[in-house]
Amino acid sequence: MKAKYPLSQLLILLIVITIPKSSIAQWTTLNQSSTTDLYWNVFFIDSNIGYIIGLNGQTLNYWAVKTINGGMDWNDASPALIAEHPISIFFTDTNTGYISGIDKISKTINGGSSWTPYNLGLGSTVFLNNIYFYNTTVGYATAWNTNTNAHYMVHTTNSGLSWTTSEGGTSSDTGCNSIFCTDANTCYVAGFNGGKGIYKTTNGGTIWTNIFNPSEVNLYSVYFITASDGVAVGGNKSIQRIYQTLDGGVNWNEVYTGSGRELKSVFFTDAHTGYAV
Repeated sequence: MKAKYPLSQLLILLIVITIPKSSIAQWTTLNQSSTTDLYWNVFFIDSNIGYIIGLNGQTLNYWAVKTINGGMDWNDASPALIAEHPISIFFTDTNTGYISGIDKISKTINGGSSWTPYNLGLGSTVFLNNIYFYNTTVGYATAWNTNTNAHYMVHTTNSGLSWTTSEGGTSSDTGCNSIFCTDANTCYVAGFNGGKGIYKTTNGGTIWTNIFNPSEVNLYSVYFITASDGVAVGGNKSIQRIYQTLDGGVNWNEVYTGSGRELKSVFFTDAHTGYAV
């Protein structure tokens, strides 16, 4: 899984933005260090409580850090969270959260103190790259089989108690790194491999259309602040990019260019403040 787990020396970067609504032009570094560890997903429950999850590049153990003051300080998260081998994390409220990992999705109903795993049965080479809930009952996760290069979309309508799977949910050439839905039928995915851009569905995933395809970088995460105002982040081994749309994905503009390894995840706590790692 080359795009997700490089073990070479990396620059870990957390950047934060505080801006007027619909003006995503200035990003500044909040915390930065040189290490072989990877940051690849960030999620905030509210404006203060947030998580970043990733991988220790030396031990290959998964880890998680948590903030309770809006990202100013980060400390190790609970062992129960780290034990679930997290790849992507999502909370629908303060107590209820989900982690996608290797062939399983785990759920907490007590704010992360304990987690219940739900195995999908897709195999040990299937990585659930991103998990997203549109509301408290309807959720999606994207997956990639690192052995066969097959791509999957898994879907729940009962708060994660069971999941249905479809292969090639966004066509076989997209990496399905990230998914975000603005309503029950309209969703966006960010991908790599053959299709490096943003794909959109307006019919709940039956048909996906490539709406943005930057030529020089892969995209790893997409987030919409409103139904029309969205952000996508990515890059490659040496550059970072952030793109913005103000018209529901019809047009995308580059609003940030940086040096260093690619940006893996983006999340906004409100219309003004967002984080990318």
